[in-house]
Amino acid sequence: MLSHSLIDVIGGTPLVRLRAGADRGVEIHAKLELQNLFAMKDRVAKQIITRARESGELAEGAPIVESSSGTMALGVALVGTLLGHAVHIVTDPRIDRITLAKLTGLGCQVHVVSEMDEHGWQGARLTKLNELMNTLPGAFWPRQYANPENPAAYRALADELVTDLGGIDVLVGSVGSGGSLCGTSRALRERLPDVRVIGVDCVGSVLFGQPDWPQRLQSGLGNSLHPPNLDHSLIDEVHWLNDREAFDATRALAREEKLFTGNTSGSVYRVLTWLAATAPPGTRIVGIFPDRGDRYAETVHDEGYWAERGLAELPLAEIPQQVRAGTTVSSWSYRVADSDRPPLFVFVESNTTGTGMRALGVARELGYRAVLMTNWPARYLGLADTGATVVTCDTNDFDALNLAVGRVAGRAPIAAVTTTSEFYLATAARLAAGLGLPAADAEAVGRCRDKGALRAALAEAGVRQPVYTVVTDAASAWEAVAGVGLPCVVKPVDDSGSTNVLLCATAGEAVAQVSRVLAVTENGRGQATRRAALVEQFLDQPEYSVEMFGTGTEQRLLGIVEKTVTPGPNFVESRHIVPAELPATVARELAAAVRAALSAVSLEFGPSHTEVKLGPDGTAVVEINPRLAGGMIPELFRLGTGVDLLEAQVRFAAGAEIDLPESFEGYAGIQFLLPPEEGTLEEVTGVEQTRALPGVRAVTVTAKPGQRVAPPVDAYGRVGYVIATAASRGELVEILDQAHALIGFRLRPGSARVASAYPLVSREARESRSVVEVGGVAIGPDTFTLIAGPCAVETPEQTSAAARLAKAAGASLLRAGAFKPRSSPYGFRGLRTEALRILAEVRAETGMPVVTEVVDSRDVELVAGWADMLQVGTRNMQNFGLLEAVGDSGKPVLLKRGMSATVEEWLLAAEYIALRGNTGIVLCERGIRTFEPATRNTLDLSAVLVAQARSHLPVVVDPSHAAGRRELVLPLARAAVAAGADGVMIDIHPDPAAALCDGPQALGEPEVSGLAGAMRDWATLAGRLPQELLGSESAALR
Repeated sequence: MLSHSLIDVIGGTPLVRLRAGADRGVEIHAKLELQNLFAMKDRVAKQIITRARESGELAEGAPIVESSSGTMALGVALVGTLLGHAVHIVTDPRIDRITLAKLTGLGCQVHVVSEMDEHGWQGARLTKLNELMNTLPGAFWPRQYANPENPAAYRALADELVTDLGGIDVLVGSVGSGGSLCGTSRALRERLPDVRVIGVDCVGSVLFGQPDWPQRLQSGLGNSLHPPNLDHSLIDEVHWLNDREAFDATRALAREEKLFTGNTSGSVYRVLTWLAATAPPGTRIVGIFPDRGDRYAETVHDEGYWAERGLAELPLAEIPQQVRAGTTVSSWSYRVADSDRPPLFVFVESNTTGTGMRALGVARELGYRAVLMTNWPARYLGLADTGATVVTCDTNDFDALNLAVGRVAGRAPIAAVTTTSEFYLATAARLAAGLGLPAADAEAVGRCRDKGALRAALAEAGVRQPVYTVVTDAASAWEAVAGVGLPCVVKPVDDSGSTNVLLCATAGEAVAQVSRVLAVTENGRGQATRRAALVEQFLDQPEYSVEMFGTGTEQRLLGIVEKTVTPGPNFVESRHIVPAELPATVARELAAAVRAALSAVSLEFGPSHTEVKLGPDGTAVVEINPRLAGGMIPELFRLGTGVDLLEAQVRFAAGAEIDLPESFEGYAGIQFLLPPEEGTLEEVTGVEQTRALPGVRAVTVTAKPGQRVAPPVDAYGRVGYVIATAASRGELVEILDQAHALIGFRLRPGSARVASAYPLVSREARESRSVVEVGGVAIGPDTFTLIAGPCAVETPEQTSAAARLAKAAGASLLRAGAFKPRSSPYGFRGLRTEALRILAEVRAETGMPVVTEVVDSRDVELVAGWADMLQVGTRNMQNFGLLEAVGDSGKPVLLKRGMSATVEEWLLAAEYIALRGNTGIVLCERGIRTFEPATRNTLDLSAVLVAQARSHLPVVVDPSHAAGRRELVLPLARAAVAAGADGVMIDIHPDPAAALCDGPQALGEPEVSGLAGAMRDWATLAGRLPQELLGSESAALR
């Protein structure tokens, strides 16, 4: 196998079944990590160094310094030097000559400490390492014992095991830094929750409660320190072997299984042989063998070394002795975990501000096994640092989520289910209630999440709020605006983070914003929206948030936050200060109004974050969020009160006692970083000067150089923050103002972006390309859709025969014209309503959804009642009344490109449809009129690529109308597939010579007979649908 770099061949190591246990039907497999270029730690070095380079933590050409006496040193040397870094290895006299020679040969500088300190050899090495870090500018320390990329490197190893074996009952591995065994077992348990994990340590190592004995001879496992990457909760059983037992097992492994390894693999082998003799038949066991034997040839495998060290004088146990916690061991012993695995603390997704990741860490610190259920782990920066088990599943499908939680838990108890994400509050509450766990009422949570339902509940309870109307169609927006008055605020009823919230000064602006809101079918988490907008009164008044915590018997006031938002039309929170400086009577009024609101929606349990406006007429409730505040407000409370609200939420979700704040000491605030203009970021300036300001606690920049930035329109556009504390509000405001003045954004010259003329259908409107469903048939980037049928419905028999031909060719949608726009008034103009009835009968006969053209806005309602998809033809692409009418129909629309239309004009036509709340649009390139008379039109395949680049809409190609000649249709269709079209639309007629229109371009039965195979091959080459889904040859053709 050809590889272009040695780094590329790391991993993918062999898995071999050993002879041990075969006589009893026990499967013992060895994962030969020693077959990496140097050893298992090659994986870790690759992961840590490449990720550090990607993040900028390791600069190009900067030195790397690591402490190791074994395989990690070799891995760092391999990857670091290959990538052009000077590598410094700090080690101790126990390093073997072979490893030392390899490191020197690879071009490393090796620093050997001469004596131990109070923490043994590791302590002495770390002292030397710190000296080097202080003298080498820009030096990077991989920190194998603490770096979360260490265990993360073994996710690939777990994937390899599952791919090779499927199920695994027991995993056995050595423990040194904790990375390999914990990383592999954590990833395995996401799919195999009941796998039993056995760790192998050495006598004289402190990892599992034994006294330190630095003179131990084993290397590659054990430790004199407690590495952060070791997660004891993942390990069900631990074995200790002394030097003689480990070395003896290593030699036995060479004799019995012909594997010449180091003592770490030998220790694992000794435990495997015991399991082979004691495990029930059918048990499948995997041992990780990390080290090869060449560096141990003069020690473990040398008789003289044995005699010199007196190894034969040490005890040699044939079977292990089980011991209790706290027992000091000198020979092969093992201890089973005192209790079952720790209870699971399940988080259903998370927020992305940073507090969500910290909540995972808090759960783990409190003794739980933190589990994150997510449909996209890459969404969360810092997830690997949390030590959480990550389970990828469809979190938007409740049944699939419930099943996934059960699988990951296995036999372990579940202590809590919660979330820090606004979008999954009701899901988490429902899931927790189903498991009998503490939770807020899911219906109450749902009322808060749906701003329309919230408004209705508050109105019924008489709670003061803005005047409002809920709108579900664009036509009602005018009346809603008239009732609410101007200016007004338009927002989705079910989104978060100020997304699509807009202050509108005119009725036209409000109606357009309603249309934009209604056009959004999925939120940022892929959940279906309600497609409803809230049009409400604009209250130009000071804004506060009131933080409460419901205990079931009372709503405890945690504090009131003073909030600053950007001027309209977009409201983005730019500053928070806690506590708000308010008269006691006003604070009591705010708290009373919020308690009344919470009672109105029946939210009794858990945290809540309620946004209010304070005006001359009193308090008006704007929103209730049934969760802790976002925007780092919990961190402000921690700084101001000493109470960690995240910990309180975690404890509360698990039913434990909680500590809530009583009072504040001083003030805490956050200033968000908001780019003042759009462009490509080169540098955020003034960061270090801001950090030096008195009272500044944190400066965080989330944007990276090269990233596009712009003045934010919602919370997701903020690019960092400054957190500060002070004794008074005045001092705090001065610090935050200084920070705001110091922080600057240097943009790349000429990088400003011109706003799209068609924002709803542009790529900026949606990150991924759209999929449009027509009667259950998907048209989009992962499928290939054949649309076929006659140009016009002529008779029931002709239409049925054409549909059978199309279906046999692999078509999934039937196209046929009922209303035909013709150049000549004397041409065949279709059977109209009678044709629609025929198409309905053929659809019932074949099961194929129907696509047909509508040519007049007055006929849209009629045609929509019969068809599954409405086609707007080339002559009507700029018939704006028709475009608006098909948009209002709610039916999917096939929009053909105009005869001489530019791509921009085509997309602007689509925008007319989308503005009516209908984004189920498929673009169709059918050729443009040029000077060339050889074909009916000139097929513009470049338009497919340009439209896909500029728009998220699917694009199909009609080669029949482009060519006008049947012999060119299949070659042009093949070219369309090669260009990346999402489908093709082809004219088919059972007797083209007798066709009433467009007969020369229609494929007859002889041409169609080869179409099925062609379509199957083209789609497969395009990486679209599997062959079996594209149909096959049919008896209908014979």
